Amino acid sequence: MNIFIYNPFGNSDGHSQKYATNIAIGLINTPKVNSVRLYTSSDFLAEECKENGVIVKHTKHNSKKYTKKLTVYKNILYGMWIFLSNLKISTKLVIDTLKKGDDSRIIHFIGGETLSNLIIIYILSFWNKNIFLTLHNADFDKSLYPRFKLKAYYKVIAIIMIRIALYRGVKFFTHGNYMKEILSRQITGINKNLYIHKVPISGYLKKCENNFHTNKIKLAFIGIIRLDKGLDILIEGLNKIQTKNWNLKISGSSDQVGIDYIENIIKPVESNIILDLGYKSEVDLENIFKESNIVVLPYRKSFIAQSVVMTEAI
Repeated sequence: MNIFIYNPFGNSDGHSQKYATNIAIGLINTPKVNSVRLYTSSDFLAEECKENGVIVKHTKHNSKKYTKKLTVYKNILYGMWIFLSNLKISTKLVIDTLKKGDDSRIIHFIGGETLSNLIIIYILSFWNKNIFLTLHNADFDKSLYPRFKLKAYYKVIAIIMIRIALYRGVKFFTHGNYMKEILSRQITGINKNLYIHKVPISGYLKKCENNFHTNKIKLAFIGIIRLDKGLDILIEGLNKIQTKNWNLKISGSSDQVGIDYIENIIKPVESNIILDLGYKSEVDLENIFKESNIVVLPYRKSFIAQSVVMTEAI
């Protein structure tokens, strides 16, 4: 059996990257698995998997130069980088999976419900019936994007493509019962091919006793920063607190909103903010949890995913 894992973008190096790493490395030592191949543009993911015997097809991670300041021009360049990176990696995947003599291949798409993923899945489904797609989020609700009409209609197209993938026999993973219930309501018929695959929790993370012997309360906001994560709501609330005996560490990727967005919303309380942006290793996460009194998850009312940060913090 040969496993092909496709996680192309790697632009945020968040939990989907760690999820892909744990799956790839875990499969290496699984009986009946001859090889595991990973297709990605995440430098961190490629390096760790190579060290553990995974065959890696890798394009260089260079999205940072486009996402520091998300101007219209930078957004266009960023979109072009995503398209070209995805095209390069997907071409390698299609060529490798269509090689003759490989009749026991399983293809697992980890990058989510991106339109490019769904198109590639549709093409490959004519030659392979063992295709899986992990849906990390259930963000098919158009009301989540009141200021982004294009993205709202994009979600409608994604739902149509997922229904086509279902017809082609593609199977889907999600991370828990909560998301399974939401997806079942949003996409008719998905239940028959929808399975729960819980996110592997970091081996380094363990329950630890927080240090509350401090004059300041230490708050932590962790993860990829997106609109639905509600960082702006948190900052607005903290600004209304009269006493400033707290500090907030913001740890994670800013790629999806841009550094300018973060710097603007924290201005009212910036003297109490510690910016710790970028990829976080398992050891980094352990230290952040240890030093924090409270991990804050100010999600908006339409919670679209199974929170990995919450699970790890517990």
